[in-house]
Amino acid sequence: MQDLSFHELKGGVTELGDLLQKDKLNILMFYNTQCLGCTGRALPFAYELKNKFNFVNMLIFHISPGTKKESVEEIRSIFTDQKPPFDIYIDEENKLYHHFAGSGTPYWVILDKNYTTRLSIFGSQEGSKLSLELAIEEMSSEFS
Repeated sequence: MQDLSFHELKGGVTELGDLLQKDKLNILMFYNTQCLGCTGRALPFAYELKNKFNFVNMLIFHISPGTKKESVEEIRSIFTDQKPPFDIYIDEENKLYHHFAGSGTPYWVILDKNYTTRLSIFGSQEGSKLSLELAIEEMSSEFS
């Protein structure tokens, strides 16, 4: 997979290759602060999954699908204490999002140990959440 760099919400720049973990199930979630399904359902669900499954490496990427780019302050503003409970990376030009053929937000991608896409899914409604959780449980034996 090509190496891409991202700005970290907390400052600094990192490479995708440094974020992916071979010994974990890598889940990438793309969201935008203006998306109510993202902020109201997807981010809390990502946090829940991260805490429920210790073999999950949850990677959260903020994208800006239109021409307006949200500031770091705007991204932080959706969190009660202005501090997200996990690291957030800014996919400034939506390169990674487009690499995985993103089709809206929130958009989830599950990568196996070989960084092969096992599932990509759009949404934060119950059906999407159930599909994600079932896929994680199904792949859990690969990481035990």
